[in-house]
Amino acid sequence: MTVFAPVNIAWVKYMGKENGVPTNASFSMTLDELGTRTQIRCLDPSAPLSVTFEGSPYQPPESGRAKAERFLLNLAPFQFVLKEA
Repeated sequence: MTVFAPVNIAWVKYMGKENGVPTNASFSMTLDELGTRTQIRCLDPSAPLSVTFEGSPYQPPESGRAKAERFLLNLAPFQFVLKEA
């Protein structure tokens, strides 16, 4: 599955909340034609996590690796959607 995430520029970003409501307004702009394409493939659910960036193996920093693995494991129930035809 390949997905596209357009760039979003926050010109004014709200900074903080009071009672769950932003303390100031936020103003942003989305650039529809500029962004990132990401491809996800489920090859073998029992295999260790491997990441490829621009065709080369990539080792995520240790600080974010556990968070990424938890996120991907949460996708496990939806594997049937991610399998390639």
